[in-house]
Amino acid sequence: KVLIDGQHRLEGIRRSGTVQLCLIVEGLSMDAQEVIDTNAYRSFADDLQFRNVLSVSAVAAITRRVLIFKRGSLPQTGGAASTPTKTELMAFYEANTPALADAAKIAIRCSNAKLTVPGSVLASAYYLCAEKDQVAAGIFYGEQVIDGVNIDVTDPAFRLRYKIGRSKDDRLTGNELFLYAVKSWNHFRKNEKLHKLQAPRDGWPKSMTDLVIH
Repeated sequence: KVLIDGQHRLEGIRRSGTVQLCLIVEGLSMDAQEVIDTNAYRSFADDLQFRNVLSVSAVAAITRRVLIFKRGSLPQTGGAASTPTKTELMAFYEANTPALADAAKIAIRCSNAKLTVPGSVLASAYYLCAEKDQVAAGIFYGEQVIDGVNIDVTDPAFRLRYKIGRSKDDRLTGNELFLYAVKSWNHFRKNEKLHKLQAPRDGWPKSMTDLVIH
């Protein structure tokens, strides 16, 4: 059996050496944890932790970024209207669990490779591109961008790796790196060579729903 609330209270009783009368309710689903102690802040990552989700931080960050993107915005730029609630995040997670777990593996590989980009940023781009072609997304983001395998200086993956390496000097935000990750993917899909990875001349799309992923 799993105790989903009252651990501190029981530990206090144990340490006091006294006998106390407690009410124990059995048979509740793990979903009950999400509405217990609602006055105490619990993050979406906390809710995932209660469900024994692996790579909780990565999965939570990817879920949030992808869902906000699908709403036509970017994290921290779209205002409160684009900020999903925990209920919405959990619903998206439950509907897309295998794909999010797959993307989390990209985030972990990115962190292990010590690339200077948050793993969840690259993994979120991978998630969206994998919806188009999972095998190609694995080759581009996994083998080429993260591992640097079989690429030359004019390949989109090489240019993205260079952009990532320069990100601190250029003061690029996570959102900008996400957009570059998608843009380089589009060049890869078109089998185009690059000498430089740049933002569009007329700027990035005003709405992320206008950002085409090939």
